[in-house]
Amino acid sequence: MRTDMSDMSINRGSLFWKLGFIFFIILSVLTFISVYVTSEGAQKHTLQVTQNLNRELALNTSEVVGPLLKEYNYDAALADIMHSMMVINPSVEVYLLDASGKILKYVAPEKVVQLSSVNLAPVLEFIESPDKEMILGDDPRNTGKSTIFSAAKVGDDQYIYIVLASQQYVSAREMAFSGYITAIGIRTILIVAFFALVTGLIAIYFLSRPISSITKTFESFGQGNLTSRMSPLPGELKIVSCTFNDMAEQIQRSISSLESIDKLRKEIISNISHDLRTPIASVQGYIELLESKGDDLSKVERHEYFSIINKNINRLNKLVADLFEYSKLESGAITPQVEKASMAELVHDVAAKYRVLAGKKGLHLDIILPENLPLVNVDVGMIDRVLQNLVDNAVKFTPEGGVIAIRVSNEIEHQRLKVEVVDTGEGIDENLLPHIFDRYFSNQGHSGQSGSGLGLSIARKILELHGSDILVKSKAGKGSTFTFNLPLAS
Repeated sequence: MRTDMSDMSINRGSLFWKLGFIFFIILSVLTFISVYVTSEGAQKHTLQVTQNLNRELALNTSEVVGPLLKEYNYDAALADIMHSMMVINPSVEVYLLDASGKILKYVAPEKVVQLSSVNLAPVLEFIESPDKEMILGDDPRNTGKSTIFSAAKVGDDQYIYIVLASQQYVSAREMAFSGYITAIGIRTILIVAFFALVTGLIAIYFLSRPISSITKTFESFGQGNLTSRMSPLPGELKIVSCTFNDMAEQIQRSISSLESIDKLRKEIISNISHDLRTPIASVQGYIELLESKGDDLSKVERHEYFSIINKNINRLNKLVADLFEYSKLESGAITPQVEKASMAELVHDVAAKYRVLAGKKGLHLDIILPENLPLVNVDVGMIDRVLQNLVDNAVKFTPEGGVIAIRVSNEIEHQRLKVEVVDTGEGIDENLLPHIFDRYFSNQGHSGQSGSGLGLSIARKILELHGSDILVKSKAGKGSTFTFNLPLAS
C-alpha cells in the first residue's frame, strides 16, 4: 500500500508539470500564429500604403509621355524618360501597354520580362475606381504572381503601367522584413514563454488543488478510513465529490451489512449446531444403551427408548425442513399460488390436527368463527403452515389447563380479514418481544420447552408474501395474542 501511495504522489507531481508543459506549448503555438498573422497584415498594409502614395505616379508620367507618343521619332526620348524614372525611383518598373494589354515598351532592371502582355482588367479597375483600397495586377517579370501598380491612360488606346515594387526591391524588402520579424518573433516567443510558464504554473497550481484534495481523500479511504469524505468542491468537480461521498456511504453500508451478515451467519451456525447436536446426542446415547444392554432391557424399556429415539429423529426432520423452507422463502424461490379459499375450512383443518395433541397436554382448543365469512385470496398451503406454526407455538408454551383459541374477526378492515391465535400460556417477556421473529431466536419457557427458532420467522415471511404482517401482544404469565390479516377475494 505504501508503494501505491508514493506512486500516487509522484503522479500528482507529474500531472502538474505535464499540464504546465502543455499550457506552454499551446501558448507558444498561439504566439507563432500571432506573429505570422501580424507579419502578413503588416506586409499587406505596407503594399496598400505604397500604392496609395504612388497612385498619381502613372498619371503624372502620362502627362510627360503623352506628347511624345504622337511623334514616332521620339522613341529614344521616351525610353530616356522611362529610364530616368527608374533612376530616380529604382523600386519601379515602367511598361507601355496597348489597348489589349500587350507590352509595347518597358524599362526594367536586367531587361528580364517573362510576360508579353498584362491582364488589362485590373488596370481598368484601377483607373475607374480611384477610391479602392488596393488592387493587384500582373507582375510581368514573374509569371503567375501579382503586385501593386499605378496606371494611367495615354492617348486613346495606350496605357502607362508602373510596377511599384520591382523584383530587387521586393527581395530586399522581404529579406529585411524577414529579419525584423524573426528578431521580433524570437523576442516575443521568449517573453511569452517565460510569462506563460510562470502564469501557467500558478494557474495550474490553483486548479490542481482540488485534485490534490480528491487524491488525499482517496488515499485515506484506501488505507481503511471508511469515514473519509470530500468537502464540496467548486464547479464541475462538485459532481466528483458528491459521487465519491455517495459511493463511500454505499460501501460503508455494504461493509456494515456484510459484517452483520457474517455475525448472523456465525450465530446461525452456532444455533444450528446446538439444535442438531442435542437430538443427535440423545439418539446416539439411547442407541448405545440399547446395544450395550441388549436383552437385559424389558419390553417396556425398549419401547420407551425407541420412542425417545423416534421423537428426536422427528425433531431433527422438522429442524432440517424448517431450515430448508426458510432459506427458500428468504431467497425468493417460493412464490404464493393464490386462490380463493374459505378461512373457516382452514381453521377447522388446523384445529383438527392439534386437538389430540392439545388434549394430551390438558389444553382446551377453541375456534371462534362468525357466520358467513367471506373468501380470501391466499396460498392455502402457506396459510395452513402459518396457523400450524402459531398453534404449535401456543401448545408448547401453554401449561396444563390453559386455553388456546383461533379467532377470525368479522371486522373487515381495508378489504382484509383479521385472524388471531390466542393462548393463556406463559407469555413473553416485554424485553424479548422485538426479537421473537428473528431467525433462531429461542424463547426458553419455564416449562423447559423451546422451538427451533424458525417457526415464527417462517410465519412472518409467508405473511409478507401475502402483503401482511404479524403483530404480537403478550405479557409474562398472562399469555400471548398473535394477529395478522388476509386479503379478501374480489
